[in-house]
Amino acid sequence: TTTTTTTTTTHAAFDAPQHYRHRYYHHDPHYQQWLDDLTTIAESNTWSAVPALLRFPWADPEVVLQLSADGGQAQLVKNILASFPEVNPNGPAAAGAAVMAASRGDHVLLHTLLAGGMSANAVDVHDTAILLAAARAADAIEPGAAGQCTALLLASGADANTRVSRKFWKPLMAAAKSGELSVIRMLLAAGAEIEARYPNGKTALYCAAEWGQLSAVRVLLDAGARPEVAADKLMTDHSQTVAGLEARRGVLPAEVAARNGHLDVARVLAEATEEA
Repeated sequence: TTTTTTTTTTHAAFDAPQHYRHRYYHHDPHYQQWLDDLTTIAESNTWSAVPALLRFPWADPEVVLQLSADGGQAQLVKNILASFPEVNPNGPAAAGAAVMAASRGDHVLLHTLLAGGMSANAVDVHDTAILLAAARAADAIEPGAAGQCTALLLASGADANTRVSRKFWKPLMAAAKSGELSVIRMLLAAGAEIEARYPNGKTALYCAAEWGQLSAVRVLLDAGARPEVAADKLMTDHSQTVAGLEARRGVLPAEVAARNGHLDVARVLAEATEEA
């Protein structure tokens, strides 16, 4: 029989074990009970009980970090980053926490993670860049929240084109789809490629047109977006419309706007296309 001794160190925020062996506890009933208790804390919003759970030798601070971020607990996140050096601020757990924060427009929590050493260009396990999450947040928790998160990330060195991610869906496309004007302007000012294309040929202008975002369409046109650039690799069957023409050059932003009933957008784009 082997006896394992757990060494305990006192940290500024938590009295926590130095060594976590959570990889070996995922099938252990103690770990499962710990995880159930943590889930109960998150569901009941009794976050003050978290420090006690983190003292257990089978505790997983990275799991706590993500749940705390999902619950908007900036102080807990700060304490975990400060108290547990084994939690990599640029690891997948921290990046996942940042994507959660950005998706909700939680700029306070996002600032906490960045201040804890996380890169503004980190990506989560799904290859989602934090800036993309912020750009598509559409003011999830309060007006202007998406813009605050975007400004914070760009000021911290985030790449406006999220080239660190292999995703073709770009922050500018996400902001155009949701009509986030302040985010669109910030991304363009930071060097976002206005005619970056999704594999099906969609541009940010096309996305704005498709979703009826008239103000976003105007901002993009003023910034130099070309209305004559068609989405030329769409999989949607448009055979009941002008199939022959679309088969040759794809669907124009003005056409998708009209097809979706956004007639005001279609008129603006049609006029811009004629002038191009």
